Amino acid sequence: MTLDLSPAIQEFVAMQVSSGAYHCANAVIEEAITLLQQEKNRLNYEAWLDTQITAGIHAADSGDIAKLDIEDVIRRGRARFKAESF
Repeated sequence: MTLDLSPAIQEFVAMQVSSGAYHCANAVIEEAITLLQQEKNRLNYEAWLDTQITAGIHAADSGDIAKLDIEDVIRRGRARFKAESF
């Protein structure tokens, strides 16, 4: 794959390599792409979470909510923890 980078990006990549932060230009580009992927994933998760929160608020406003049985939550949490523990 061949990439055409702007002079400013080329200079930034070269500075990262010359500073010793990365061993080569490919490592800088790979890190940049990894960070971009992580940011996109975070934004997608935040959008999903926002829809879930909005749906929960609408459900609560319309009275469509269930009572929380805290003892059941604790029981299930302990069972889950026990199952996942080594």
